Amino acid sequence: MEQTTQQNLASSEIREQLIFTYKPNNNNPDYYWIGLLKERKRSRGITLKQSILEAARVFWMPIACCKSQQYSSDCLTEMFWESIAKLNAQQELLWNTVGKSLNLERPTTTAETQWASSNNNNPPSLNNESKLTTNKSGSFHSKKCIFVH
Repeated sequence: MEQTTQQNLASSEIREQLIFTYKPNNNNPDYYWIGLLKERKRSRGITLKQSILEAARVFWMPIACCKSQQYSSDCLTEMFWESIAKLNAQQELLWNTVGKSLNLERPTTTAETQWASSNNNNPPSLNNESKLTTNKSGSFHSKKCIFVH
Protein backbone atom coordinates (compact mmCIF):
# COMPACT_ATOMS: atom_id res chain seq x y z
CA MET A 1 0.00 0.00 0.00
CA GLU A 2 1.34 3.40 -0.92
CA GLN A 3 0.08 6.70 0.41
CA THR A 4 1.28 10.02 -0.90
CA THR A 5 0.32 13.64 -0.43
CA GLN A 6 0.23 15.83 -3.51
CA GLN A 7 -0.34 19.56 -3.81
CA ASN A 8 -1.75 21.04 -6.98
CA LEU A 9 0.44 24.05 -7.77
CA ALA A 10 -2.33 25.76 -9.76
CA SER A 11 -4.49 25.92 -6.63
CA SER A 12 -4.08 25.49 -2.90
CA GLU A 13 -5.81 22.10 -3.08
CA ILE A 14 -3.95 19.27 -1.35
CA ARG A 15 -4.83 15.67 -2.16
CA GLU A 16 -4.17 12.34 -0.46
CA GLN A 17 -3.54 9.38 -2.73
CA LEU A 18 -3.92 5.74 -1.78
CA ILE A 19 -2.75 3.07 -4.21
CA PHE A 20 -3.69 -0.44 -3.21
CA THR A 21 -3.17 -3.83 -4.85
CA TYR A 22 -4.20 -7.07 -3.20
CA LYS A 23 -4.19 -10.52 -4.81
CA PRO A 24 -5.24 -13.23 -2.33
CA ASN A 25 -5.04 -16.92 -3.27
CA ASN A 26 -8.22 -18.97 -3.56
CA ASN A 27 -7.51 -20.62 -0.19
CA ASN A 28 -7.89 -17.22 1.54
CA PRO A 29 -11.40 -15.98 2.51
CA ASP A 30 -10.49 -12.59 1.00
CA TYR A 31 -10.49 -14.25 -2.42
CA TYR A 32 -14.25 -14.84 -2.08
CA TRP A 33 -15.23 -11.38 -0.92
CA ILE A 34 -13.24 -9.83 -3.74
CA GLY A 35 -15.08 -12.14 -6.13
CA LEU A 36 -18.39 -11.06 -4.59
CA LEU A 37 -17.48 -7.40 -5.07
CA LYS A 38 -16.56 -8.09 -8.70
CA GLU A 39 -19.94 -9.79 -9.18
CA ARG A 40 -21.60 -6.72 -7.69
CA LYS A 41 -19.90 -4.68 -10.39
CA ARG A 42 -21.35 -6.87 -13.10
CA SER A 43 -24.86 -7.00 -11.64
CA ARG A 44 -25.22 -3.42 -10.34
CA GLY A 45 -22.62 -1.41 -12.22
CA ILE A 46 -20.64 -0.65 -9.06
CA THR A 47 -16.88 -0.90 -9.46
CA LEU A 48 -14.69 -2.89 -7.12
CA LYS A 49 -12.96 0.32 -6.03
CA GLN A 50 -16.32 2.00 -5.28
CA SER A 51 -17.48 -1.01 -3.22
CA ILE A 52 -14.33 -1.09 -1.10
CA LEU A 53 -14.29 2.67 -0.57
CA GLU A 54 -18.00 2.70 0.28
CA ALA A 55 -17.57 -0.01 2.92
CA ALA A 56 -14.53 1.65 4.52
CA ARG A 57 -15.87 5.19 4.23
CA VAL A 58 -19.14 4.51 6.02
CA PHE A 59 -17.25 3.66 9.20
CA TRP A 60 -14.10 5.78 9.04
CA MET A 61 -15.32 9.03 7.39
CA PRO A 62 -17.22 10.47 10.39
CA ILE A 63 -14.33 9.62 12.73
CA ALA A 64 -11.76 11.23 10.43
CA CYS A 65 -13.88 14.33 9.86
CA CYS A 66 -14.52 14.71 13.58
CA LYS A 67 -10.80 14.43 14.36
CA SER A 68 -9.97 16.95 11.63
CA GLN A 69 -12.04 19.67 13.34
CA GLN A 70 -12.82 21.03 9.87
CA TYR A 71 -16.58 20.37 9.81
CA SER A 72 -19.52 21.98 11.55
CA SER A 73 -21.36 20.05 14.24
CA ASP A 74 -24.46 19.98 12.00
CA CYS A 75 -22.43 18.36 9.23
CA LEU A 76 -20.83 15.84 11.61
CA THR A 77 -24.22 14.98 13.11
CA GLU A 78 -25.70 14.36 9.69
CA MET A 79 -22.64 12.36 8.62
CA PHE A 80 -22.82 10.31 11.85
CA TRP A 81 -26.49 9.35 11.43
CA GLU A 82 -26.04 8.60 7.74
CA SER A 83 -23.17 6.25 8.59
CA ILE A 84 -25.18 4.57 11.35
CA ALA A 85 -28.02 3.98 8.88
CA LYS A 86 -25.63 2.48 6.32
CA LEU A 87 -23.94 0.31 8.95
CA ASN A 88 -27.37 -0.91 10.07
CA ALA A 89 -28.15 -1.81 6.45
CA GLN A 90 -24.87 -3.76 6.29
CA GLN A 91 -25.79 -5.52 9.53
CA GLU A 92 -29.20 -6.47 8.10
CA LEU A 93 -27.61 -7.85 4.94
CA LEU A 94 -25.13 -9.86 7.01
CA TRP A 95 -27.90 -11.19 9.23
CA ASN A 96 -30.25 -12.05 6.35
CA THR A 97 -27.49 -13.67 4.30
CA VAL A 98 -25.39 -15.50 6.89
CA GLY A 99 -27.09 -15.42 10.28
CA LYS A 100 -30.38 -16.87 9.07
CA SER A 101 -28.72 -19.50 6.87
CA LEU A 102 -26.79 -20.75 9.93
CA ASN A 103 -29.88 -20.57 12.18
CA LEU A 104 -28.01 -18.28 14.57
CA GLU A 105 -29.68 -16.39 17.38
CA ARG A 106 -30.07 -12.76 16.41
CA PRO A 107 -27.99 -10.30 18.47
CA THR A 108 -30.10 -8.00 20.62
CA THR A 109 -27.90 -4.88 20.72
CA THR A 110 -27.86 -2.82 17.57
CA ALA A 111 -27.31 0.83 16.82
CA GLU A 112 -31.04 1.13 16.21
CA THR A 113 -31.84 0.00 19.77
CA GLN A 114 -29.24 2.47 21.02
CA TRP A 115 -31.18 5.27 19.28
CA ALA A 116 -34.31 4.37 21.22
CA SER A 117 -32.50 4.94 24.52
CA SER A 118 -30.60 8.05 23.42
CA ASN A 119 -31.67 11.56 24.33
CA ASN A 120 -29.45 13.02 21.61
CA ASN A 121 -30.46 14.08 18.12
CA ASN A 122 -33.10 12.07 16.35
CA PRO A 123 -31.69 9.68 13.76
CA PRO A 124 -32.74 9.83 10.12
CA SER A 125 -35.11 7.25 8.77
CA LEU A 126 -33.44 4.02 7.76
CA ASN A 127 -34.98 3.99 4.31
CA ASN A 128 -32.78 4.77 1.35
CA GLU A 129 -33.69 8.46 1.24
CA SER A 130 -30.34 9.94 2.07
CA LYS A 131 -29.83 13.63 2.74
CA LEU A 132 -26.09 13.12 2.72
CA THR A 133 -24.67 11.93 -0.57
CA THR A 134 -21.30 11.34 -2.10
CA ASN A 135 -19.94 13.16 -5.10
CA LYS A 136 -17.94 11.57 -7.92
CA SER A 137 -14.78 11.47 -5.81
CA GLY A 138 -16.72 9.82 -2.98
CA SER A 139 -16.63 12.78 -0.59
CA PHE A 140 -19.70 13.45 1.54
CA HIS A 141 -21.54 16.61 0.70
CA SER A 142 -24.71 18.20 1.98
CA LYS A 143 -26.31 21.60 2.32
CA LYS A 144 -25.59 21.38 6.07
CA CYS A 145 -21.91 20.45 5.68
CA ILE A 146 -19.87 23.57 6.05
CA PHE A 147 -16.11 23.44 6.01
CA VAL A 148 -14.80 25.23 9.12
CA HIS A 149 -11.64 27.29 8.57
